[in-house]
Amino acid sequence: MNKYLYQYARMCDPFITPEEVEDYIEVNEWDLIIKFKDGRQFIYDRFTNTHKNLYYNNINELTDKQEKKEFAYRLRSLMGRRWVTQEQLANDINVSRPMISKYVRGEAIPSAIVLRKIAKVLNCSMDDFFDRDY
Repeated sequence: MNKYLYQYARMCDPFITPEEVEDYIEVNEWDLIIKFKDGRQFIYDRFTNTHKNLYYNNINELTDKQEKKEFAYRLRSLMGRRWVTQEQLANDINVSRPMISKYVRGEAIPSAIVLRKIAKVLNCSMDDFFDRDY
């Protein structure tokens, strides 16, 4: 295993040993899926230096709460990559700062109209918030 992969794996689980890492997949230029031999999978965002557990195999397995958390993770990640603050995003799409905060915390998902505005500001597709190639 290369030393960089092991460093990313240790970000997800600081007590992991090299023998416990099974594989990794580069989803895109930023996201890396790390698979452990015990079945756990994490997606690691190399730009924002954050990670989260991939606890499902099928989109139909997600609850509404989990779907909101997934959206929040993607939103935070995309905002971080574009250096856009919550205040800037709120001003650019003409919604309140507390509403953006709810999106970022996973307490709400925006309407399609607001999502289209967010995608435009972040220079991405609306699909980038929901498509999962992993």
